[in-house]
Amino acid sequence: MKLLEKIFTTIYNFIKKETAFSLILTNVILCSIYILTSDPFGFFQRTYLNADPFFPFKKNEIDRIQIGRKGHETVLKKTRGSGLYKFGKSKQDPI
Repeated sequence: MKLLEKIFTTIYNFIKKETAFSLILTNVILCSIYILTSDPFGFFQRTYLNADPFFPFKKNEIDRIQIGRKGHETVLKKTRGSGLYKFGKSKQDPI
């Protein structure tokens, strides 16, 4: 307990003696915390737009999406020339 008290009194005396230096040091510490947490310059990109894709193909290469269990499949098909998908249930379309 005496050690902690000695450390705190040393820090307090330093702040009292070197006021300008302690204010500059405090500002540097707060600025570094701000830069590390908020990423104002875009060093760390945490968005899904910049992430690598899960699948190795582009969205314009997808013509058909089939989801569901065997016997209960749901198929989405892209119509030719448009980006729209037609929704329907299908058993006869194999993968």
